[in-house]
Amino acid sequence: MLFGAERAPATKLAHVRYDRVVEAFGGVGYHVEDPAQLVPVLREALDRPEVVCVNVPLDAGFRGGVRGGKVDGVAGRTRALIGGPV
Repeated sequence: MLFGAERAPATKLAHVRYDRVVEAFGGVGYHVEDPAQLVPVLREALDRPEVVCVNVPLDAGFRGGVRGGKVDGVAGRTRALIGGPV
């Protein structure tokens, strides 16, 4: 409910395979559940010329590191992790 007690629209979405949505539109989708596979998948995804979605489902209770709708510093940490410029 948009103006109800919670005032949290679109925060309780059903499980969605966004990787498959991207594939349906001609892109490349990856679904990563194993943390050990995240870095190799990100490296592979960045090397592709197509539109790519890397879908990494989080625990529904995840709130750590989120501020203003963005995960703090994730771009810099990810670039450092996969060997790109920070």
